[in-house]
Amino acid sequence: MIRHELPEWLSVSTRKLSTALRKKVGSSHARIRGALMLVALGLVSSASGAPRDISFLQSAQVVQAYDFMEVTISLDGPDAPNPFVDVVVSGAFSRAAQPQAIVEGFCDSADGRLYRIRFMPSSPGEYSYSVHFQQGDYRKEHRGGFRAVNANRRGMVRVDPDYPFHFIWEGTGEHYFYNGTTAFFMMGWKEDAVVNEIIDRLSRLKINRIRAMLAARTSQFWGEPIIPNKDFQICLNPWVAQRPENVTNPGFDYSRFNLPYWQKWDRMM
Repeated sequence: MIRHELPEWLSVSTRKLSTALRKKVGSSHARIRGALMLVALGLVSSASGAPRDISFLQSAQVVQAYDFMEVTISLDGPDAPNPFVDVVVSGAFSRAAQPQAIVEGFCDSADGRLYRIRFMPSSPGEYSYSVHFQQGDYRKEHRGGFRAVNANRRGMVRVDPDYPFHFIWEGTGEHYFYNGTTAFFMMGWKEDAVVNEIIDRLSRLKINRIRAMLAARTSQFWGEPIIPNKDFQICLNPWVAQRPENVTNPGFDYSRFNLPYWQKWDRMM
């Protein structure tokens, strides 16, 4: 037997409905209880329902090592109340004789129609995977495979195993010489072209690490000549906000991501 815990919003709704029913049908507890039961079951069923249809699309059959392969999950008729917390997308990726990598996917549309899961192979070879979509009791699995080829990508920065106080590029073995700078509010620029120019300019100056903030807001600029305007803002909003321009009280809904903001990060990366 499955027991459903009613969320707070549903409890409030049923209390309001109880008051309304008493006005309409008197004090008959049985009739009120029956009506509430039907409403509660209907709402819980909706929260743990299932999309009308679901499809999986693999980005490529062949990818370069240290690039990523993506599986896109498209839903027809999504009905999750909150697609960011009511749905779980996960995947298991592996190459023969290698440990399995478990990866989490993410929702990429506010209405829950689109999910993505990505995997970066670190070595050439044949890979297989399984991806799982789960919403309440509904579960669907997709299996596939792809091949990774060597393209001499630098890959990830790792500690040099021979000289632990140094770093190397894992893909090529080249030494990585850290040369960083700070651009906290780089993503406050409205236009992608401006952010790209900042990255390109720093690259020309041999900067290979930029420290930028994902979530930040401030009303002081530490003596810097910064003037927020229509093209540049100092309120970065990773989550949906009731007051996105309010520095001290934006009213974030931490259960829902601000997708245009994260999609901008995706483009810049």
